[in-house]
Amino acid sequence: MHSTGNSFIAATSDENVKKGSDRKGYVRVWDVRSAKCQRRAYLHDGDIIWVEYFPDENAFVTASEDGLLKLYDLRADDVLQVYGLDGNKVVATSASFSKSGKYLFSSYDDGRVVQWNTLTGQAELDVCQTPKRAAAVSVSPDGMAIGVASWDSYLRVCFTSFPLPLTLRSLLETASNPLNCKNTGLLNRLLW
Repeated sequence: MHSTGNSFIAATSDENVKKGSDRKGYVRVWDVRSAKCQRRAYLHDGDIIWVEYFPDENAFVTASEDGLLKLYDLRADDVLQVYGLDGNKVVATSASFSKSGKYLFSSYDDGRVVQWNTLTGQAELDVCQTPKRAAAVSVSPDGMAIGVASWDSYLRVCFTSFPLPLTLRSLLETASNPLNCKNTGLLNRLLW
């Protein structure tokens, strides 16, 4: 147990290895089978808000109050890449990898959602902007869209092939329109 409290816990697909982040910038990797901390790493100057596994589960990314995202490789036991917006001190609130791991999507407290190239560490696209804090971002299982939850109480769906944000309400209104029945299938695919 962390004396400072957990901010976030993530588990591998078999749930045998879990990561916990605490409020002091540390990440701890736990092996559930032995109930012991296997690794502890200091990664950020602020609280770690989000931890997300890379698709192959050999690495993970953290999002922090210091505005940075860091890609940490478990095999190398080191940070491989740091992602940060130049000259803008905003809180990174969450992160989600594309299906292949080539792209990393991150959300920020100023409402932005950014697409990063995982390998180069360069921001490639502002995917969407919400009027309030973008609290969480998640890539759909088929990789065709991302969902963005915001403090304005909307869930926005952005398509990864073109950054056109839609609210769930507008999708529901379009899908219920009898003249546009083909969107019902689209809605069912997007509600993962």
